[in-house]
Amino acid sequence: MNKRLNFNNCYVLGPTGPKGTDGDKIIVERTTTLDEDMSAEVIDRVDGNVHNLEFRIPRGKSGTSNNPTYGYKFSDVGTTYDLEILQGKTISLNRISDFKNIITDIEDEFVIINSGIYKIEYFFSGHASEDTALFVGVSQNGEILDGTEISKDVIKNTDTDFYGVTLAELNENDSITLSLKSRKKTEVTSAPDINAYMIIIKIAWLIRI
Repeated sequence: MNKRLNFNNCYVLGPTGPKGTDGDKIIVERTTTLDEDMSAEVIDRVDGNVHNLEFRIPRGKSGTSNNPTYGYKFSDVGTTYDLEILQGKTISLNRISDFKNIITDIEDEFVIINSGIYKIEYFFSGHASEDTALFVGVSQNGEILDGTEISKDVIKNTDTDFYGVTLAELNENDSITLSLKSRKKTEVTSAPDINAYMIIIKIAWLIRI
């Protein structure tokens, strides 16, 4: 009886082929540390099929994790602001609570010493002499920081609270203040007790490459 043979797992060995040529060989000779402002590079010294590599790596910048940066100013006195239509006025921050590595001795203002990413928390409470819309925001060098302006419709002679938190890239010598403006010409009076504050905390150093 004829049988069908299964060759699915059948292999045929041929003669051994010639030995291939050796591939390139890589040797790391040394690693050299450069000054922090120099560029990294790799030196490849070729000898036949041997690559002798020297890595030149700049050292990292000095760490500053033990150099905290923060400031806290607030107001606890009554202040009246005469507002023109959509013309910003700086909110009074007449008292300094605590600070380190930020200039706080300029009236109502913070001045940044070291560039970086900062968390800014801010608050204002007060009332207008007529129904209007009030706007409170963080000002960087006289311009409102994107995303910080809070607007609320307020009722005449009724205190309204404004509270916000933001993250912002701030640069050396930036002036940071709290700004108030109104949709109508009006008089705004701050609330009793603590009626405004700003807290600035540096959370990350800014390194541009």
